[in-house]
Amino acid sequence: MLSLSPVSDPIRDALNVQVRHFSILGGWATLVVAIGVALEGVELVHDIIAWWKRKRRDKRERSDLSEVAYIFPTGEIRAGTELHFDHPRWVKRFSRIGLIMVVVGVVAEWRCGAKLEDAHNAVHEYDIALLGDAAKSAKGAHDLGIDLLGKYTAAEQEIIELKAAKLPRRLSSDQKDIFRRAVTSFKGRTFDISCATPGGDAKEPLDFELDFVDAINRKTPVQFQYLTSCNTMVGGGVFFIPPIQVEAGADRTGDEELLTKALAAIGISKKQITKKLNENKELLSLTIGPKPL
Repeated sequence: MLSLSPVSDPIRDALNVQVRHFSILGGWATLVVAIGVALEGVELVHDIIAWWKRKRRDKRERSDLSEVAYIFPTGEIRAGTELHFDHPRWVKRFSRIGLIMVVVGVVAEWRCGAKLEDAHNAVHEYDIALLGDAAKSAKGAHDLGIDLLGKYTAAEQEIIELKAAKLPRRLSSDQKDIFRRAVTSFKGRTFDISCATPGGDAKEPLDFELDFVDAINRKTPVQFQYLTSCNTMVGGGVFFIPPIQVEAGADRTGDEELLTKALAAIGISKKQITKKLNENKELLSLTIGPKPL
């Protein structure tokens, strides 16, 4: 039988009580049959003993007749055959009682066996019903878990974006790992990284650029070039230089998509990313602009 939980279940306990009850009754019925068979066997034992005694008596009588015939020869003497042997009353009573007990025991075994099977089926059906309820509860918990995980992931992404908006743009070790995996999966083997400012303080864009450089430097098979200082666009305004620009040729559109997804995964808003097509089909470049206000 199935056993779902060690926690007490009154309904299942009641069903198990019925199983034990009919199992015990079936055992008593089997014992009654065994006793009845034993009582019927008394007649057989009595017949065997009586036959053995009769054989000994016949043998002794034949020996006596042989001795008498030697002295008084009168021809061949044959012992008479006992045609009927009647059982004592107590043997008959034992046999009748045994027969009644066998009949009663067999009927009781049949009835208790049927009841016991019904009780086992009831326990099995109850366990199947519990399994069905447990499966429904598990599915509900699974769906709830997926919903909570989605909300947690969205909240985590919002926190990353808020941190990126308040603090200077820098990459953590985890974000560098994400970016490195994306670059490693590029089909093309060239990649350029640079930074550009409209003038003024270029430390923040340069530090951010060097974080990307550090993420892939000597750790990927991709050959890349980068700048150790930011390009200054004299006379331009902030709005002329996007915070993040991804420039790709016609043959690097797939790598461009991988790069864009990696930038979003490390917390850069898609609104800050500008894509640009380049005439050089093999080109793929990342340009870090000033932090958006």
